[in-house]
Amino acid sequence: MSLEKTEGVILRSIPKGETSKILTVYTRDFGKLALIAKGAKGPKSKFGGILEPLSHLAIVFYMKDSREVQLLSQGDLLNFFPGIRQDLEKTWPALAVCDLLNRLMPPRSGVGKEKSRASFGLLLDVLRGIDGADRNLINFWWWFLIKLIKILGYRLELIRCVRCRQAVEGTMAVRVEKGGVICPRCDDEPGRRTVLTAGSLRFLVKLSGLLGPAVSTLNPSKGQVKEIDFFLDQFLKFHIESFQGLKSIKFWREMRDRP
Repeated sequence: MSLEKTEGVILRSIPKGETSKILTVYTRDFGKLALIAKGAKGPKSKFGGILEPLSHLAIVFYMKDSREVQLLSQGDLLNFFPGIRQDLEKTWPALAVCDLLNRLMPPRSGVGKEKSRASFGLLLDVLRGIDGADRNLINFWWWFLIKLIKILGYRLELIRCVRCRQAVEGTMAVRVEKGGVICPRCDDEPGRRTVLTAGSLRFLVKLSGLLGPAVSTLNPSKGQVKEIDFFLDQFLKFHIESFQGLKSIKFWREMRDRP
């Protein structure tokens, strides 16, 4: 057994017995971990009220390779993201990001330390962005998906035809099984395709190149919201089976699309 230190964001927290909690934490150095926080629900708990989803912590825990759930020893709050917690319009996209990361990532550095650190950095970036934004929150969801797809090693080509490699412009077909846009000359095979209009394609290309708070500066039209949502859903459902059925995403969209 070894004593380890790292940073992590709590993705999920569930009660364990009368006094403890089981936490799913995405960490910088170990990827996704399951941790038990003994006594966390007690009135005199040393953890206070910080062991909640979306909390960014510095943690100390005991690691034993033979067990699936590690023992949390210490947690110090680094960021509580108050803007997210005080605004339901921000809470749901933030929870959707955590839900997706929890669903996609294998436990215990299954994606490797480099990808774990990249994913953790992306998670912090998107939570900070949502926390400080006052508009266009859906942009952060799309931005997170585009960046995460790349980290996981899936191809998403939006600038050049995936077959002939010529630059494309205008409305384009997208072949999700081939990983991106395909020009009319090369689009001669049967298979699954969606369409991105010129405006949506330009929007995604520009969005993918932005950083931090600038993500919220782009203003998608209602048509682009529908079109981009559908395209990214189709892409992820084709390449990542476990993407389907995330209740947090479905609920957030229902709330978002209410008149």
